[in-house]
Amino acid sequence: MALSGGVYLGGTGSANKLDDYEEGTFTPTSSIGVTVNYANYTKIGRIVYINVDVQMASSSSSSIFVLGSLPFAPLDSYSAGSFNYQTTTYDNATVNIETSGVVIRNEPDTGGMSYAQVSGRRLIFSGTYHTSA
Repeated sequence: MALSGGVYLGGTGSANKLDDYEEGTFTPTSSIGVTVNYANYTKIGRIVYINVDVQMASSSSSSIFVLGSLPFAPLDSYSAGSFNYQTTTYDNATVNIETSGVVIRNEPDTGGMSYAQVSGRRLIFSGTYHTSA
């Protein structure tokens, strides 16, 4: 669904015109296999909201896990996200949306989780980020 022509919210001035609204799906990718249960987005202006449910394949790689192919390129690194559900053993894992894609971090360890740490795990999360698109 896309907004055509725009709509005015709270007044008729140009600052009140919303002329960029879009909803859709996307297909996240990873260097290991990933089963996408759903991946939806809503874009309002330059703000993108994503909701994702993925099941990761098995891996023993110690490389930092990155879930790529977001619907729009992130403008900045370290935008916020949150878990709705996850089957990792890390209760304090966080979702970070970076220019490279989604990185799962295990605080207080500031580094991203490895592919081995998300191996075979289900991750359901949402996030918000800015784009220049």
